[in-house]
Amino acid sequence: MTSIRVMLSRLMDILVRGRRERRVQEEVQHHLDHLADEYMRRGLSNHDAVMAARKSFGGVDQVLADYRDQRGWPWLDRVVQDARFAVRQVARDGGFTATAVVVLGLGIGVSHLFFNLTYAHTMRSLPIPSVDRVLFLSTAAQQGQAQGLSYPEFIDLRATQRTFVDLAAFANVPITLGGDGEVPDRVDAAYATGSGFALVGVSAVHGRLFTTEDERAGALPVLVLTERIWRDRYARHPDVLGRTALVGGVPATIVGVVSDASGFPSAAAVFLPLIQQPGITAATRDSRGLRVFGRLNAHVPITDAAEELVAFGTRWEAAFPATNRGIRVVAVPIDERYGGVLQGWLPFMLAGLIVVSVASANVGNLLLTRGASRARELAIRTALGASRGRVVRQLLMESALISGGACVVGFLVSRAGLAAYRGGVPENVLPYWIHYSMDGVVTTALPLLAVATAAVFALVPAYIVSRTEVVSALKEGGRTGTGRRGAGWAATAFLAVELALTVVLLTQVGAATVNSFAHDVPSDRLLDDTRVLTGALTLPVASTATPEWRSQFLDRVLARMATLPGVAAVSLISHLPLGGASGRRLHLAERPLGAGDAAPLIGTVDIDADYFAAIGLSVTRGRPFAADEARAEAKTIIVNERLASLHFSGVEPVGQRIAVLSDGAATAAPEWRTIVGVVPDVRQRPVPEVQPIAYLPMGTTSPGAVWLLVRSTIDAGDLAGPVREALRQLDPNVPLSNPRTLAAATRDLTWNNRISARLATVVCLATFILATVGLYAVVAHRAAQRRREFGLRVALGARAPALVRLVTGHVQAAVLLGLLLGLAGAIAWDRAFAPARQTALRVADPLVLAVALCVLALVVGLGCALPIRRAVGVSPADVLRQE
Repeated sequence: MTSIRVMLSRLMDILVRGRRERRVQEEVQHHLDHLADEYMRRGLSNHDAVMAARKSFGGVDQVLADYRDQRGWPWLDRVVQDARFAVRQVARDGGFTATAVVVLGLGIGVSHLFFNLTYAHTMRSLPIPSVDRVLFLSTAAQQGQAQGLSYPEFIDLRATQRTFVDLAAFANVPITLGGDGEVPDRVDAAYATGSGFALVGVSAVHGRLFTTEDERAGALPVLVLTERIWRDRYARHPDVLGRTALVGGVPATIVGVVSDASGFPSAAAVFLPLIQQPGITAATRDSRGLRVFGRLNAHVPITDAAEELVAFGTRWEAAFPATNRGIRVVAVPIDERYGGVLQGWLPFMLAGLIVVSVASANVGNLLLTRGASRARELAIRTALGASRGRVVRQLLMESALISGGACVVGFLVSRAGLAAYRGGVPENVLPYWIHYSMDGVVTTALPLLAVATAAVFALVPAYIVSRTEVVSALKEGGRTGTGRRGAGWAATAFLAVELALTVVLLTQVGAATVNSFAHDVPSDRLLDDTRVLTGALTLPVASTATPEWRSQFLDRVLARMATLPGVAAVSLISHLPLGGASGRRLHLAERPLGAGDAAPLIGTVDIDADYFAAIGLSVTRGRPFAADEARAEAKTIIVNERLASLHFSGVEPVGQRIAVLSDGAATAAPEWRTIVGVVPDVRQRPVPEVQPIAYLPMGTTSPGAVWLLVRSTIDAGDLAGPVREALRQLDPNVPLSNPRTLAAATRDLTWNNRISARLATVVCLATFILATVGLYAVVAHRAAQRRREFGLRVALGARAPALVRLVTGHVQAAVLLGLLLGLAGAIAWDRAFAPARQTALRVADPLVLAVALCVLALVVGLGCALPIRRAVGVSPADVLRQE
């Protein structure tokens, strides 16, 4: 208890030190006055009495120092003194401080922004209690993509498993939500088991969730809303419970509301019992569309669950060889399933670290440059008794203040960059668990990053500057700088590292830019997408909405839209350009697969006969689909140039027979189709390389949702109203969702590429500026040290070219070393993060190297320009006058 009181008293001394010291000084003075009076009574004069009293009392300053040591902590006093002096010092050198703070703050801000984005996409857990105990289950074949589970498999697994508390399943589908006489909306729905809410700890904010009765076959349909739908469609009316809504044309009773960020691993707007999904009870074992997750029992390790799932796969394969041969059941943590892959973001994070490393090296060079002007000051302090440790601590304190200011600037840069990034993300694109916010982890990372950078840029300069040669510095008046060769080597090392990191970033961004142009698809630019109106049609799922009804309804839609004024062509498609495609396996009639060979994976898109006319693209070989071919009995298919070049090289593709099968139907007999046309490449994914695509007639499927394309001879935006009205007349339960031009739709689909390109531009610009400033700091530092020499050389007749060589000669080694290290690092980066990129340009390609060398030459030219000008302009008279 006594030690605690002593510690608190010492801490209080920081706040009340002035008052306590005045009191001690008054007490000491009282003693001195009393002693002086005593000596005066003995007959001494006033002056002699005061001197005798001081001599008798002892050293006043020592008494005060002993008191301070007893009442406080001496080391803390010294730290406070250093901090006060550092504040005055950085305030006096305002220009240097502002430059260092801005440079370092820019690097910290960019790096922190990249960490924030990476953390949001890959590291932030789903808002689920004990999320590490929740596993996501899926099926996987030996060759093929991972799939979900079928309904029979889920029921079997749920009834007999022993390692999970319970299992839950859901399936996401787009549906129409109508009722109450309002215009229906297209929303994302999840048919889910009620156990899913309990497993993730979700409760209703209004009403209730699903009960056992709701999940019984034949039960009355019920519906759970999210708060967004409750707010936007029902104005948060408390009496929403009990209302009847039309879900895909089927009446359902609203029974509850959950939070938008419910923790349920589905970014759905409404939830319905899984048993209500049309055709769910009749689903076959190879219709694996369910997403399944479960919470492990207490103290059950993941390995036990994995072994049990392996046993289930083996049992199913033996019992159902037709549908489960080679199918295994796997489980992964649910965060791993829904979070981004950290490995894909590692280059992004590394780029941010490179930027902050360049900034740190930059500020290190600035500190070395500043040390040249402070050599005399530090020599005087050393001569007066300051130890090297005290000098280093003082310099580190000044660097800490710079780092603190840079932390504030970095926070502002990161917040501004985050706001700009968030503004470029379209609404309702990201799931609710991905949000860009400054939570505890992200906020803590900022000061840690600032401390780390301070350690990088401050320690070496502080050590070198503290080794100032006192005699030389006092004799020369500081004109020779620090007087240590180590400063020059440190500046060269800082510069070499800085230029090497700059080369790494510039070559990578340059290679990515060149590759984007190299893989740019000309047909993307040929699409006249500004005159095409598009929107999604979600068809009802009621029992009356049979495949025949859907086909006939879509025919009526096409016929009605063609009669609208200004309409040139109308089409339907399953996936918009850049909007993805269905993955299928390609089989060639003329080249059967060998034993154990895997069929190549391609993308398929369902279209109608007028699709290519609607997007303004012509068939290059063969013909488009005829109107009567868009039916189930049609055995024709159209391929893109990419597929034709890959699989029919040297052979005319038109007339060849192929089949496309899904992974779940790999054992089915191929349905051969004849290629009737080849079209230019239109990317279905927002990636540079074109995917092989096969186009199927729309009539071969019974889609529940399609995209409507309406080509107009007028402004496509003016067609939105007439198209909506025409659809309402055909069926008020089928709305046109999110009508916009095809150009706007593709922009929303490529938002990630656009923002990534902007970030790459920011990184390149920031790195270029930092490298230029860093090079300038080194050259200016050396030029300032040799100013006397330059003046004498000019006086002796030296010309400008000789002075230029003197100014730049010492950085040539750093530039060459930085270039070699940078190219080595860039090649290592390329091999580590892009091993599968076969057709892309590498950093060792001449074009990429030429771009990097040109940028590096520009950095060197700009960094050396001003110091060269100053060196050439040195006046010999001024130099000699100083001598």
